[in-house]
Amino acid sequence: MSELTPEQRKAMREARDAMLARARAKGSGKRLSYALQAAALFPLVGLLKLLPIDVASATGGWIGRALVTRLLDRPAHFETMRVAFPQASDAELGAMLVEMCDHLGRVLGEVVHLKDFAGPANPRLVIKGADAVAKARRPGQGVLFIGGHFGNWELIPVALREAGFDGVSVVQHPNNPYVVQWIAAERYRTGHREQVGAGEGVYAALRRALKAGGVAAMLADQRVLNGIKAPFFGVETTTNLIPARLARDLGAVVVPMSNRRIGGAHFEVVLGSPMEVRRTEDRAADERAVTAQINRFYEDQIRAAPASWLWGHPRFDDAFYELDARGTRLGRKAGASIPPGGMKPGGARTR
Repeated sequence: MSELTPEQRKAMREARDAMLARARAKGSGKRLSYALQAAALFPLVGLLKLLPIDVASATGGWIGRALVTRLLDRPAHFETMRVAFPQASDAELGAMLVEMCDHLGRVLGEVVHLKDFAGPANPRLVIKGADAVAKARRPGQGVLFIGGHFGNWELIPVALREAGFDGVSVVQHPNNPYVVQWIAAERYRTGHREQVGAGEGVYAALRRALKAGGVAAMLADQRVLNGIKAPFFGVETTTNLIPARLARDLGAVVVPMSNRRIGGAHFEVVLGSPMEVRRTEDRAADERAVTAQINRFYEDQIRAAPASWLWGHPRFDDAFYELDARGTRLGRKAGASIPPGGMKPGGARTR
């Protein structure tokens, strides 16, 4: 486990300060809310740190099953889930959600123990396919690893670093300014040397790394407000364009990554075969082809282990609802066939 560099500490402070500025703009009530959240979270984090990794993971799983399942908006989750599993009953979807919450709680218990997954030949983090990726990569060619919110997604940079692929990771910083430095430090100590917060600046940072022949990693399974329409479980929905554009323009290798829990706090990460990237005169068609290929990879992963995916984001909202600039539902689209169990307009936003 490495110590933080001055550059990393500076990046952490900048992320915190930017969030503090946004919190101030929202008023004292928002800042108080963030402070109360942190006051509740850090004692739990401290307890989980004291526990052995297996106990911390199991404790997190219990929290997920006992508490998180009660807080979920089930109709919203069911709506998304029925796009992928239209024949599933409410009971089947409910059981899937309980298992998902177990995974989600375990992620909390495990993220405070990321060091326990690091180190060569660590049995807690089995990594496959690294040699094949290294052989497929030409000298000076950048590699873009594409993962998703499966298993414990916080382990993707850890696995890549252990496999010899250090570089830049796109991360989702917590919105809470009092929490962001802690989670960033945990990620830096065992993961990639550079973190880029999801949002502005991601494309430029990844382009810089890949153009220099480096390594970058991102999760591209969640819906974005601006992207490209591509099929996902047969639905044309807005999908992240960054991977396809970088791959086509820079000739980077695009490697899909699966991440599966294989029992308790043990995982298997598989670096897949590089994806085919077309470069024709029709740029839009090339980008759509790569994006559709990435979505098919996610479909396969979801079908193989549906409860391991994070179902909470409104992945198909733009296909079924009119949205405002922030992604809030305004009303159903005329003629849209919405899976049963959906939320009322105004009830969902993107992260």
